[in-house]
Amino acid sequence: MAQTTCYCIYGVCGTCDSSLFVDYVTESIQNHEMDVLQMIEHSPDQNLHAWQRYQHPGISDVFEIENMPTQEAAQEAVLFWRAYFSSIGEIIINGAHVCDSFTKEKRE
Repeated sequence: MAQTTCYCIYGVCGTCDSSLFVDYVTESIQNHEMDVLQMIEHSPDQNLHAWQRYQHPGISDVFEIENMPTQEAAQEAVLFWRAYFSSIGEIIINGAHVCDSFTKEKRE
């Protein structure tokens, strides 16, 4: 049986204000919250990196939103959730996509 790729949409809350970063990765974030934070910390996106340094989000600030079956659906979902959270007053951090996977081999 072929393994199906699942794209997990996740959010990371800021700790100093109501800011939020939304992105996706190709596996569940359950038990990978620290990996998500490290990916953000090492992101080449200067805005995202500055946000992370100012906000200092922790493991409890990382949450799973939903799962999508394709990368295209995941990208559309990220846009949807960013718009939704913005509409309810969250400050959305429009950083670049951080990484597709937690494993180093898949990132390269």
